[in-house]
Amino acid sequence: MKVAMISDIHVDVNGSYDIVGSLVQCLKEQKPQLLVLAGDISGNIETTLSTVEAIESRSGVRVLFVPGNHDLWSEDFASAPTEEIYSRFCEDSHCLCGHPFTIGNTVVIGDIGWYDYSFGSSNYSRDEFSLMRNRGRVWQDLLRNQWTADNIARNDFFLHRLEKQMMMQQRDKHFLMVTHMVPIREMTVPNNREDWGYFNAFLGSEELGILYKRYPVRYALFGHVHYRQSIDRDNIHWSCRCLGYHHEWRSSHGLSCLEQIENALEFIEIG
Repeated sequence: MKVAMISDIHVDVNGSYDIVGSLVQCLKEQKPQLLVLAGDISGNIETTLSTVEAIESRSGVRVLFVPGNHDLWSEDFASAPTEEIYSRFCEDSHCLCGHPFTIGNTVVIGDIGWYDYSFGSSNYSRDEFSLMRNRGRVWQDLLRNQWTADNIARNDFFLHRLEKQMMMQQRDKHFLMVTHMVPIREMTVPNNREDWGYFNAFLGSEELGILYKRYPVRYALFGHVHYRQSIDRDNIHWSCRCLGYHHEWRSSHGLSCLEQIENALEFIEIG
């Protein structure tokens, strides 16, 4: 089966561009049987769910996704608590969270993942990372996600949740793992860029990559960091395929929306 992979399409931030239309065009041209989205579709649950449905209905391609941290955001926790938003995603038929998807001898397993500060610079303490602010800049999850009250425990929750699903699979299967968060240090932001020695702490977890190496993981798809790169290491194809924000396109590549999506998409054969 031909599988298309992409992340961080941010249809709200990129609202001046026809993200869905351009993505649908690419899918119709490339003809995959499955599209996997690794989170940050939008910053609103209703927009995220309707976007997934629109992509699938307009392209004719089955769509699976995991939510990203933006998808879980809320402006009013009284009316939309983080846990309730997450539960609604888990109930959606397109969502991988808690629902492995088997294709031949490959099992697609996914969830958002979380962060445990392990990618942050050793120049900072855990207490400093727990503040989630540095030099006047604030990591926005602190303001829009209730899970930040204990990031370490939330990261452990997702590690255990993912491993439980991995353990339940047949031994002759191999895995395509999908998270929003980053599982390997090599694909975080270089520490010499602005304050990223600090903010890398909120990109993912080394424990996630260590978990993958204990199981027959062949592919690892993720996003969050707004880079586009793929590497092969430890018999795993690690793939970060972020579309990212439109202002990042202009400053770095100068390509059109359609070309940006073509550049961000990666296709693999599984089954």
